[in-house]
Amino acid sequence: MSKRDVLVVGAMRSPIGCGRRDSKLLGITPQDLACRVLGAQFLKVPIPRSAVESFKLGCVVSLKSSAVTQGLPREIAIRAGMFNAKSNIAEKVCSSGLRAVYEAAYSITDEGCDLSIGAGVDVMSGVPNEVNLGALRDPITGKYMSELSDIKAGELGFTREDYDRYALGSYERAKEHILDYYLDGYLATSVIPGNSLTALCTTYDQ
Repeated sequence: MSKRDVLVVGAMRSPIGCGRRDSKLLGITPQDLACRVLGAQFLKVPIPRSAVESFKLGCVVSLKSSAVTQGLPREIAIRAGMFNAKSNIAEKVCSSGLRAVYEAAYSITDEGCDLSIGAGVDVMSGVPNEVNLGALRDPITGKYMSELSDIKAGELGFTREDYDRYALGSYERAKEHILDYYLDGYLATSVIPGNSLTALCTTYDQ
């Protein structure tokens, strides 16, 4: 079978939390967050949910939290109404979401699927700190990601000023894009009374 082209018909993201214990997203589970975004996506791109044949989910840290039991991608697929979708986890550390998008595209180009969704979800504020720390540490060297990146930066000749300049620019671009996402309808809005998220997609509705 020859490879087919992939056409992207929609994109959606959630609000970005701070990752701390005072995060307004603290009361939400990864499943609820994913369902909320998927629900917003299906409203924007009105395709039959049952027509989705493949659902790839990138997730790392939240997989180790008490909110997640077995079969996380399948649970999300069922709750979002994608009953016919083959579902599995894509795990590639911080690139897990991108890996899921790649695998979703691969299921179309090489596996014969007509409609596939790639997504990523993590709620770090809902995970014990020791789990977050473990997820950010290289199991071979025992070094944290920040240590490894600092070593590599030294090898490449980057300075602390280079770091700060890049980080500031990155935050400024992200802030601009979040507004663009909202204005263009790519940001799944959420109702947050106090510090808990409500109006979540706990079951799907057509």
